[in-house]
Amino acid sequence: MHTRRRLLTHTVAFAGAGLLAWAGTGQAQTQAPVPWRMPDESEPHQRTWMSFGASGDIWGDKLLPEVQRNLAELARTIAKYEPVSMLVRHPDRATAQSLLQGANVTLVDAELDDLWMRDTGPSFVLNPAKPGERGAVQFNFNGWGNKQAHASDAKVAALVAGHAGVPLLRTPLVMEGGCI
Repeated sequence: MHTRRRLLTHTVAFAGAGLLAWAGTGQAQTQAPVPWRMPDESEPHQRTWMSFGASGDIWGDKLLPEVQRNLAELARTIAKYEPVSMLVRHPDRATAQSLLQGANVTLVDAELDDLWMRDTGPSFVLNPAKPGERGAVQFNFNGWGNKQAHASDAKVAALVAGHAGVPLLRTPLVMEGGCI
């Protein structure tokens, strides 16, 4: 059973995002919690993370190639202005490479259920007390209430945090990160 105190110990703080809680493990805190801040979407960022993991089961044989072409076009366009990292299933790697030929897009092998990086990826936060320190919040993606397969997508936030070289901040909140 979660009490308010226990929930506050497990949740991540977002200044200005309406959540007042702290990063933690549920154990007694030996140091002051970090008041992580979610940057405004208009603030500069270092890179865009995308997924090339469109599911054939969901998109169908006719639509899947068009979805992949659109994802590649979007990635190529963004890559003109900033680095892009794109998660891709191993079987889809050759298709992604072909569609992204010449673009400054880094492909990252990943197990994926579908392409919704906005919902499965982490939300990056900043530590105002230590300029330049970033973290990645994992919101426990559950396939929109178990409506879709999501065992692989549930691991995307941790994978991205590892590749970005930032700590993964866990929270008991279950939601898609893109909703905030």
